[in-house]
Amino acid sequence: MILGCLITLSAAGGRDGPNIAMMWAHMGSPAHLPQVPPQPSPQQDLAVRQYAPILAYMATECSMFWSRSQLFLVANSALIGFAAKDITTLDKHSDLAKLSLYLVLSILGLLLCALWLVTINLGSKWMNWWISKLTQLEPDAYGTITLWSERPRMGRLKVRYVAYGTAGLFTSIWAALFAYLLILITHHY
Repeated sequence: MILGCLITLSAAGGRDGPNIAMMWAHMGSPAHLPQVPPQPSPQQDLAVRQYAPILAYMATECSMFWSRSQLFLVANSALIGFAAKDITTLDKHSDLAKLSLYLVLSILGLLLCALWLVTINLGSKWMNWWISKLTQLEPDAYGTITLWSERPRMGRLKVRYVAYGTAGLFTSIWAALFAYLLILITHHY
């Protein structure tokens, strides 16, 4: 079809504009040329405009979720690093003030982990809420295209469980340190 059009153009000298337009009209639109998509309905246009800021909120919430987890990870790592430098040298004959300082430090670490777990839980709830809103708007905004309503199945694991697991690991470390220090302090007397 295109080859016939080029031969006709070449035979006409390429100057015959109206005849070329008529030829294209008779040929119809070739299947391989991009088609202009139909204009969205006002309802779909509104849904797309509502979807965009909610998606931005969701992205912000995800970013803040992981930034908060990184903050707690760094804080816990620094506290454990401070405590770990002397842990191996502590025994029941150590100075009671030093043992008490590390006991208070372990309590602070446990409180920090509790705050971390609360933050993870609240952040997860917000992310789930935004996902539910995106899922509600998705059919009106994108028709059969699914972005949130049919996400890939990852089994029972979720990426957020990494944050829970890390916070749980640090909680265990602080709890073990607390128990160890209590034993040392009670045997000190």
